[in-house]
Amino acid sequence: MGLLELCLLPLLMPQQPAPQGNAASPAPVAASQAPPGDAHTTTAPAASADPTEVTALKAAELAITTIDLEQLANLTQSKNTAVVTRATWLLGKRKDARALELLHELAKTAPAAETRLQAMSALLRHANPTSAATAIAGLDDEDLRVRSVAAQILGRLRNPAGAAPLLALLDRSKNGPPASTPAATLDLQSAILALNDMEATEHLLTAATAIDLSKAPGTGPALTFYFQNLSAKLAPKDEALLLVAVLGHRESGLRRYAIERLADLADPTAVAALEGRLATEGPELRPLVEVAIARVRKQQHGEAAATNDAAPTDILQQLQHRWAAMSQNQQYVTAGFGGLFVLCTFVVFSMWRRRRRELLANDVPVVTDLVAPSDEYLEELEEEAAAAADAADALAAETTEEELAEEPTDADGENSFVHAMANADGSDPDDAWAPADGDNDADPQRA
Repeated sequence: MGLLELCLLPLLMPQQPAPQGNAASPAPVAASQAPPGDAHTTTAPAASADPTEVTALKAAELAITTIDLEQLANLTQSKNTAVVTRATWLLGKRKDARALELLHELAKTAPAAETRLQAMSALLRHANPTSAATAIAGLDDEDLRVRSVAAQILGRLRNPAGAAPLLALLDRSKNGPPASTPAATLDLQSAILALNDMEATEHLLTAATAIDLSKAPGTGPALTFYFQNLSAKLAPKDEALLLVAVLGHRESGLRRYAIERLADLADPTAVAALEGRLATEGPELRPLVEVAIARVRKQQHGEAAATNDAAPTDILQQLQHRWAAMSQNQQYVTAGFGGLFVLCTFVVFSMWRRRRRELLANDVPVVTDLVAPSDEYLEELEEEAAAAADAADALAAETTEEELAEEPTDADGENSFVHAMANADGSDPDDAWAPADGDNDADPQRA
């Protein structure tokens, strides 16, 4: 329950009622014997009630855990409203299924509002899921306090089926007479807080619209509390759209929250709406609107400048958040699909490389044929090389003959080369051609 609802509970939870009368009443119940939390009301029903009922009621108070429920059921049929209300309160102390059944019936059909309030308050304390239907019916009760407690029951049960009846209660306030004090709108405040307890984010705008048209006093804090708790759970775009829609709401607290939250969201689409509020907003919130506009524009310019650097980091953070939000089984499945994707990619890449190598191997002869010279061209090259070699040999022969023809001779007609060789080793050139020792005898003239 919200803070406001906790403050309202003492007003909405009636204590031990007791019939009043002019005659002398029986001896009061001792404080030590009174139910916890209700020591301030210790007197039993007055003597104006049936003495038998008074005696039975007093016995039930002293033995609340052991008394027969049928006796309490009989007391709820009394013509004395105080006796019925007191018996209803005692039924609320029991947790039997029969006691809950009786409480449901009393909450819906008891003629006295005090009795219906006691029954509904007991159902609120028990918070049994079977009380949802009774609480929904209690939203149509003519008594403001019964409607308030019924709304609290639905909020505590958090049953989605109660959202529509709660919204219907808010919507009816548009057509009813305007309330004069916040105390006259306790049922509307309780309905808003019940929607908050249900976390009904989809009904934020509907509730705000109903309260804006109803002009019910005292509902602003509850509505603002509802928005503060749940608007941030919407997607940023949806939340910005919702907050823009309530910028013109009659409740200043809700407008303040919407302006501050739009500044935090820094949604550029909200700038036009905020600028439109400058002409209509009062002096209390106009400076806040100006600050919000400046923050949104500054954030927009900063994001535009850092988009390239922040984008990879944002993507990584989003992936990390998504991974952390997954259950263990979802993480296993995601990791398995990721591994399978990597494996398939590797296999496809390997097949592509193998196919490419095969194609290159088959294309080598073709490429060689395209690059290698033809046979005719090779024969021409060989013929040209042979002709060049023959020309070189002929040129070398001619050069040798010319050199030999130009060699000088000495006076005796002998080759000067022979003399030069003889002089080089210090021998007589005439002895160069002398025969060996065995041949000297054969030539007497030389000897």
